[in-house]
Amino acid sequence: MVFSLNICLANTNPLTDKSKHIYHPQNRDELVQLLRDENIKLDSIDTSKITDMSFLFANMFDYWCDEFAPHMQTCKNTAGKRKDFSGIETWDVSNATDMDSMFYHAKSFKQNLDSWKVNKNANINYMFYNSSIESNPPK
Repeated sequence: MVFSLNICLANTNPLTDKSKHIYHPQNRDELVQLLRDENIKLDSIDTSKITDMSFLFANMFDYWCDEFAPHMQTCKNTAGKRKDFSGIETWDVSNATDMDSMFYHAKSFKQNLDSWKVNKNANINYMFYNSSIESNPPK
C-alpha cells in the first residue's frame, strides 16, 4: 500500500503572512485615511508599498500647523489622535525612506518595534521625539 500525503504549511509568521491584509494602501494619504479609523486593526494593513511615513502618527497641534507650518502637507494629514497601536509590530516598513517624526508627540505609543526591518537609508530624524516611548524607553 502506498500513501500520498500532501501537507500545506500555513505561514504563521505575522511579518510575512500577507493573508491577514485586508487593506492595501498605495501611498501615504491612503494609509492615513485607514489609520484614522480606530476600527481598522493595524495588522490588517499592508504597508509594503509605503515610502513616506513621516509624521504619520504625529500629534500635531492645529494652532502650530496654522501658524508655523502652513507649507507642510503632512502637518495636518496625520493619524495623530490614534490610541490603539496594537498590530503595528507586523508592519513591513522595509520600503519606507522617510520616517521623520513618525511618532512625534504620540503619547499613547508603547509598542515594541524590534521586528521592523528599517531601510538603512531611511530618514528617522526625530522619529520618537517627545513620544511616550522616548519618555519611557523599553527595558
